[in-house]
Amino acid sequence: MHKAIAIVALFLVLWTIKCRAQTLEQNWESWTPDSTNVVIVHWSDIQDTPNWNVIDEVRPARHLQTVGWILYAGEDLKDAGHNILVIARTYDAEEGRWAEYTVFPAGVVKRVERFRVR
Repeated sequence: MHKAIAIVALFLVLWTIKCRAQTLEQNWESWTPDSTNVVIVHWSDIQDTPNWNVIDEVRPARHLQTVGWILYAGEDLKDAGHNILVIARTYDAEEGRWAEYTVFPAGVVKRVERFRVR
């Protein structure tokens, strides 16, 4: 039951973000930091341990935060049926382009905080 609630909550977060981020097919490359939101993405990473460790040594997933400008939230156009969140961590003002992208599979995103920076 908790997993179903978490999935619904994540869907609502991604849907809200998608309303602002549009789609990858639209021209987000022309956006600047003034035309999109800064976000903090709270997400969980996996932990891998060799199979010879005892269960007491296995740690739960790490909880991480990544900051950037949101560019896209929605269905992965290269892998239908899977949702993604795309942020850029750098904007090159001289060249007028984004760099240092991070693509999150929707399943690892726990929460997204949005900020408008002016």
